[in-house]
Amino acid sequence: STPPTIAPALARAKMLRRKGGLLLVIAPSAIVSTSALFAARLPPQTAALRGGTLRLSSVAATENPLLRFDGLPRFDAITAEHVKPGVSATLAQLEAQFAELEQTLCEKIEKESPSYGDVVEAMEAIEDPVEYAWGVVGHLMGVKNSDELRAAHGEMQGEVIKTTTKMSQSAAVFKALELVAKDSSLDAAQRRIVDASLKSMRLSGVALEGEQKETFNKNRIELSELSTNFSNQLLDATKAFSITLTDKADVEGLPPSALALAASRAL
Repeated sequence: STPPTIAPALARAKMLRRKGGLLLVIAPSAIVSTSALFAARLPPQTAALRGGTLRLSSVAATENPLLRFDGLPRFDAITAEHVKPGVSATLAQLEAQFAELEQTLCEKIEKESPSYGDVVEAMEAIEDPVEYAWGVVGHLMGVKNSDELRAAHGEMQGEVIKTTTKMSQSAAVFKALELVAKDSSLDAAQRRIVDASLKSMRLSGVALEGEQKETFNKNRIELSELSTNFSNQLLDATKAFSITLTDKADVEGLPPSALALAASRAL
């Protein structure tokens, strides 16, 4: 069964939402996962991801709290300086494992034998560490925002988008999913996930080539940057806002608790 950790569970919830709408690696991927199932099929380094600490290297995992997956995120210990090395490490491992997965799928495609587990569950297993780490960084951007964190997030955001876009545009994964979709043994939930994943990959540009593909991917990165800039500016505007009330009638009807809170924050 899946280790009882909150972050991976949240990541899977997000994937289900996406997979119920998208199977794009970090850009949606759904799934019913079981560590034992993965351990039997995937490389040792992949299976190890589900157990607690990302096995990039024992030194990196113990020194960077962003790479600790055994339990709740170490929000009190994670700082901006952990973002680049942590996210870079998970992306590097993801790309290496994805290359292996594509090779495996290509071999299975030749025999028309890829299964649901070979594609959907395998994708979840290799995506999970990046989902976890980048999700933690995104959460900190909302609750512990700082200039240093913004810079670190901005530096890595493009790399995350490039990697996940590459996966969502994988011809091997798409072809494998098309073959899985023909499997009459899929239950209703699995079929919904596969169908939604195929649709999501089409919308993510899997069929694009050449200049169209380059433009699409460039726009995707620009959109993520604009979204982040908007969020930062909105947060700054919210923090900078203040209002001075001198007439008691302006707060009439507010409960005592709200008045006490406002009074404690008054300048």
